[in-house]
Amino acid sequence: MRTSVAAPHAAYLRVYQPLAVLDRVDAGRWAEYVQGVVEDVPLASGPPAWADRSRVEGLVASEHLRGLVGLAATPPVVATEIDPEAFVLHVGEQILLAPCQTRLRSLVAFAEMVEGLPAPVASVVVPAAVAGGARAELGALRRDHPDEPVHIRTAGWQVPVDWFVLVDQGEREVRLTEPGRGVVFRTAMVQARRRVARAVRVLRQTTGSTPVTLAVTELGRWLEEFHPQSWVELDYGGLTRLLDDDALLADTSAAEVAAALSALGAGDGARAMDQYQRVAGRWRRVQAYARAS
Repeated sequence: MRTSVAAPHAAYLRVYQPLAVLDRVDAGRWAEYVQGVVEDVPLASGPPAWADRSRVEGLVASEHLRGLVGLAATPPVVATEIDPEAFVLHVGEQILLAPCQTRLRSLVAFAEMVEGLPAPVASVVVPAAVAGGARAELGALRRDHPDEPVHIRTAGWQVPVDWFVLVDQGEREVRLTEPGRGVVFRTAMVQARRRVARAVRVLRQTTGSTPVTLAVTELGRWLEEFHPQSWVELDYGGLTRLLDDDALLADTSAAEVAAALSALGAGDGARAMDQYQRVAGRWRRVQAYARAS
């Protein structure tokens, strides 16, 4: 899948569930889907294969294009999803999928945006009919699929610091050449859950109910919605267009977050703050591009 529209400046956190798990819910639909794309995705024994980046980028860009077309319509269309799509990953002989869930994710993001606006502003920015229709559609989706988790989280113009709790610096894959330039971390679900539990324990004992503690705790609750044999992927996505090769190679965000947590656990608050400010400052500089003219 290719499109001339570039992927957005956003990072992605994806959870890939085993094909067999998804098929039990969707009556074989995903097995049929995989048959059509599996030849385009490399197999590997051992560690996860580097995904077919052209296909990943194509899915992201196509989704972005549909969103732009929908927003330009009169009245605006909050979410469109013609045919179900998914990101595909091989781990050894196992096939795992992260469904795109474009409609569901769009409606959830739209609802969060509206809720975050003051009522007088929301009434001006979002037509009442559009807001009401989106709420009704999201409610219907939730009633029809009450146990369906959202497989993909998106963050514009940054990688949230709490996401790095899930991964280890040694799990980072960097590709500097085109096509497929990118940065991706992948880890088994059991490892991600273990890291979150350890981080939450340290944060609660040392900092209490801070925004960071609450964010990591909520991340752990999200992971619990998935099968234990799932895999977690942190993808820098279109953010790599904002960073040159040297910056990507020098990025040690995951190591800095791990060092901050280790320092907190050891009672070294000064070192913990130093490590946290390193990673937070790096992504604040990237975020600044969103306001650049």
